[in-house]
Amino acid sequence: MSQSRHDMAPSLEEDGEAFMKGQYEAMLSSQQRRRLHKKRRRINAFASICSIFSGVATGLVLIILLLSVWHQSGTKSQCADIPDHQLTEEEMHEMWKGCGTNSAEARQMGCKYDVMLGGWIHADCYAADLMEKYIERGNYSWFRDQSLTIPVSEEEMRRGDHEVLWTRKFFHYAHCAYLWEMQMRAYRERKPIESGIFLEEHTIHCAGILLQQDTLMTNATAVHTGFEWCGSPWG
Repeated sequence: MSQSRHDMAPSLEEDGEAFMKGQYEAMLSSQQRRRLHKKRRRINAFASICSIFSGVATGLVLIILLLSVWHQSGTKSQCADIPDHQLTEEEMHEMWKGCGTNSAEARQMGCKYDVMLGGWIHADCYAADLMEKYIERGNYSWFRDQSLTIPVSEEEMRRGDHEVLWTRKFFHYAHCAYLWEMQMRAYRERKPIESGIFLEEHTIHCAGILLQQDTLMTNATAVHTGFEWCGSPWG
């Protein structure tokens, strides 16, 4: 079948270009032709390198864009379940697990006595490993009186049946450090947390305590048994 004028035009142009190139090269000396071929090879190599770099750059841009989208979506998913307001005490008591008002009720409700917390807390918030670490480091002594003259065994302290016991003020510093570490662990692992740790008032209280360095080892501090609430502020 015969080709149309439109189909034949590109072929004629290509043949013409090839003919002109051949005529031009025929006019050159052998040395000039070698230089011309060498120059063409360099141009072709440069074009290939540019093509490779262009492909690599495009790939890197796509990877960066994908990582950016992944990072943003990951950040949103991590923060999406954090409430945008501080829970009220009423909200905590409605949603969280309490420990009653005395040690007998606390045991029945599945709570544990946390020495470093100074109170009862539901098992979901009880960090036995962290508590034992702080107790071992502190080597605390407990007393029935503010003068620190009537000692109490650690076993009795651990039972949590007392209303108040006394110890040296250093315990108060360790108590604040313990709660801050517990707070960070709960945030990092999205675990339940004792309600008081989550409240701003307690952070301000502990910051004030840490500024009283002159009374670190001398003054006594009271540890009143509390019955705390356990829940998740992360939603």
